[in-house]
Order: sequence, then C-alpha cells, then structure tokens
Amino acid sequence: MLKLENVSKYYYSNETIALGLRNVDLEFHIGEFVVITGESGSGKSTLLNVLSGLDTYELGKMFINSEDISHYTVKELEDYRRQYIGFVFQNYNIIDSYTVLQNVEMALVIQGYNKEKRRERAIELIDKVGLKNRLHHKASKLSGGEKQRTVIARALAKDCKIIVCDEPTGNLDSISAKKIFELLNNISKDKLVIVVTHNYNAIKDYASRKIRLFDGEIVEDMKIKKLVKKSEKQISEKQYHSNYFDILKISINNILSVPKKTLFTTLVTLFIIGVFVFGYGSNLKQKNTSTIFETKYFSNSNPSRLIISKYDQSEFTELELAELEEIEYIRGVIDYDAVLDTVLTSQYYNDEFSYDEFVNYKVLSSVSLNLFDLKTGRLPENDYEVVIAENGYYLLGDNISLTNSIHVKEQPGETTTDYTFKVVGIIERSNSLFDETENLYFTIDAIENFKYDALFPYNQMYIYVDSLESYIVYQDVRIDNDLADYTLQGYDAMFFDMCRDFGVEVCDISEFIAAHDFSIMSISRFEDSSENIDIIFTSVPYVEGAYGQAIYMN
Repeated sequence: MLKLENVSKYYYSNETIALGLRNVDLEFHIGEFVVITGESGSGKSTLLNVLSGLDTYELGKMFINSEDISHYTVKELEDYRRQYIGFVFQNYNIIDSYTVLQNVEMALVIQGYNKEKRRERAIELIDKVGLKNRLHHKASKLSGGEKQRTVIARALAKDCKIIVCDEPTGNLDSISAKKIFELLNNISKDKLVIVVTHNYNAIKDYASRKIRLFDGEIVEDMKIKKLVKKSEKQISEKQYHSNYFDILKISINNILSVPKKTLFTTLVTLFIIGVFVFGYGSNLKQKNTSTIFETKYFSNSNPSRLIISKYDQSEFTELELAELEEIEYIRGVIDYDAVLDTVLTSQYYNDEFSYDEFVNYKVLSSVSLNLFDLKTGRLPENDYEVVIAENGYYLLGDNISLTNSIHVKEQPGETTTDYTFKVVGIIERSNSLFDETENLYFTIDAIENFKYDALFPYNQMYIYVDSLESYIVYQDVRIDNDLADYTLQGYDAMFFDMCRDFGVEVCDISEFIAAHDFSIMSISRFEDSSENIDIIFTSVPYVEGAYGQAIYMN
C-alpha cells in the first residue's frame, strides 16, 4: 500500500544542516496498526509528515500502490493527502463552535458527498465512534476523549485508506486513551493506521507492528501480530466538487454558530465602514462644493456667492449684466468678481497688550443679508456704511478704517485708512474655526469702489534668472505704487538664496543683480500660459515683521 525506499530528510537553518531521517526503508499494508515510537527528536513526527505528504524529502523514493510519487509537486501532494490520508491530531483541530454532527458533515460537504445521504452517513460514523448521544453538542462542550473520537469520525468521513495519528492521546487520561486505541484498532481491520506516540506501553496491546527510531534511523521494526493480508486494489481517484450552495451553507453555519462573535464583528465592521464612508464622503462633498472654507480658485467661498463666466471667456457687456440682474432670486451683480477675493485689513490697537493688531476681512455684498440675519442695527444704505460680523473689536456705531491687505506689510505704524466706514449692523459670527478672516458686508456700489485696488489672490509669479527655468514661484504679491513700471522689489534674504543656488559663496547683492537678467511670468489659476516680461529687480534689507518672501510692484 505505502512504501519508502532509502528515504532521507534534512533540515536547513542558516549554515546548519540537521538530520531528520536517514536511509529509511519501510513497507506498509492495509490491515496494519503500526506504532512509531522513539525518544523526542528521534524523527517520529518527521517520518509521519513524509508518509502523509505534509513534508518533502531530499533522497529516496516513496510509492503509493506501486506508483512512484517522489516527483510530486505541491499541488499533487495536496491531491495525495485528499485522496489517501485521514488525520488525527493531538490538539484535535476541530471547530469548537460546531456541533459533533456539523464537524463530521463538514468533511462530507467538502468531498461533495451526496446531499441526500450526507446526514445519514455522518450519523452512522458518529455512532461508530460511540458519540450518537452527543450528536448535537458543540465541540467546545466535549471532553478530550469525545473531541478525539469526533476527529476520528471526521477522518473516517473521508473514506480514505490511511489514517495517521500524531500523539492522538497526548492530552487524554488513561481511560479515554484506551478507548481511542480500541477504536483505532477496530478501524485498522480494513485500513492502514499509523500512530506516533512516545508511550508505547499504553498502545502495545493493540498494535500489530512496532517501529522505533533513533537519530532519524530505524533501529527496530517488529511485527507483533501476524498480518492477514487484505486486498489492496488500486483505489479509483475520487472527485471532490463542492457546489456554490454547499459553500454558502458552510458560510452561514460559521456565522450562526458563534452569534455573539458574529454580532460583535458585524458591529465593529459596520463602525469601520461607517467611519470610512463618512470620512471619504465628507471629503468628497468638500471637494465638490463651492462653499468650503477655501477652494483652489477662490479664497472667499461664501454660499451667497455664485460665480459665472462665458464659454468664450469674453467680457460681459452692460446688456448681459442687466439681463443677469433680472433672473429670479439674483439679488445683485458684481461685474468684477475678483474683488470678493481680496482681503481688507484694519489696524486695531490692543489695549490689553499695548500693540497694533491687524484684523483681516473678506468682502461680501449686503444684498445677501436680510433683516432676520441682523443681531442688532440695520442694513447699509450708502457706500460708507457696513455690516460686520460680531468679533469684539468693533461695536455698532464705530468707524472702521480699512485698506487692501496687499498694501500693508503689517508692521507697527502702517496705515489702514484708505477707506473708512461706519458700522450700522452686526450679525453673528459664522466663520470656520480654521478661518481667521471676518466678514464685512457692503453695498454693491461700495464694492465697485474697491475693484481698482483688488488683486486676484491666487496668482502665481514665476521668476526667471538669465532665461533659465523658473527659479521660484511666489504667491505673495503685494502693492507698492511708489515703484516704477516693470520694477520689482524683494528683500535681501531672497537674493541670498539665489546666490547660494547659483554657487556664489560670498553674495554681494548689488553685484549679483547687475550680473543677471530677470524676467517674470505671472498667471492666474484660470490661465494656461503667459509671456515672460523683462523686469528690473531691486532689493532692500529685511525688516523684522515684514513679509520676507513677498514681491512688491505697483
């Protein structure tokens, strides 16, 4: 039935080679109850693993029904185990949440056993191992001996000719162990049973043959009982087909057999999915709404603002603007929309800390408000009145002085008196915690007055040195109307960086500027390309508190 010829097995670990088996010659037949014994480390389990196809070997040959299987691949060894080998392990390897019947039925389901006869066959096998009275008990409630008998019934369900047992009674008391050996002895009448044990005395009354190993070699092969040879006909290969519904049934059983665990796992899974969906969904919503704190195009994304452009990118005519005014629910039209993206700055003296504090404001139209929005006061009625969000800096009736923030270096002594407005109304502050700017609401005519000072905030300025690739991109462009046309001004720190990148160890800024030609390309997020413009670059010493990387121009 099963034969080894001169089989040797070695284990490799780093630079060490350990012997598992050496020159083993063995032959096994149906009807034998073989006991493999020996001291720990003698090779018992290694031999069992080779016989059962769980492990490979380096030298020799192995035959099953006279067929050489030494060359078998991993897949072919799996088929060999499925076809011929039934396993009984010391630690049982059964599903604790299944009943005895379900554990045995599982082996039949996997084999694709006839559905109508499956349960009948499982009960027959369970009765054979003496557990019919425990049919519907969960494996977790069984004693050690009962678990091992369940394992044997499951092994028999495979209807294979070889049963291998690795210390099957190692966890059992002597009485339970005796019952297991009696059961295996009965099974061996028409099968080959191979048992590995370190306690030969407990099994000697049942064994028909004893094999003892020492250091990987056979030192004893003794026949205890005369073998009555059985017919060892070639076993026809069984086909294993589990259909979709059988697999589905197994899945459902797995769920229903552990209801508490299933419920807990389901709740945890739903929580994780919920967190993911909420996080991803919120992020997706943020990316697809114009009213988030900041988009990649507009710094002022207030919900009251609707931005439109023409397909051909041409300017709106006066007639078209008038037509927009007539659309229902449109409260007002601002023809130079970029003014809403500019930031106005107010200088406020902080009495508590005795220094000038700068407060930034976003520009919005008062037509987006109604009387119910007001906490106190009224809506603006002329170009010099404003509604402010409550912030603690200004109260109803105060005058607020403002300038476009692109004019201000935010240093003590800076003036913010380009425009002066009277606070006539106050609303609740509704800005995001991450948005430090406040909202100011003006009449549309007042907003029109800002547009000549408005600078689109998301422009990008590429500086070219000697027509090379762009040196740096500046997004902080500020206004100084005292500068001449085509003249840009930066701080010395900027040129020290340029000198370093050009390999100049000792940087004389005036010499560096004189030795190189500079040009810029300025574009907005809506433009695809622009031309380079030659410019004159100047530099001033860095002033503490100023925008050190800002570019100034008129």
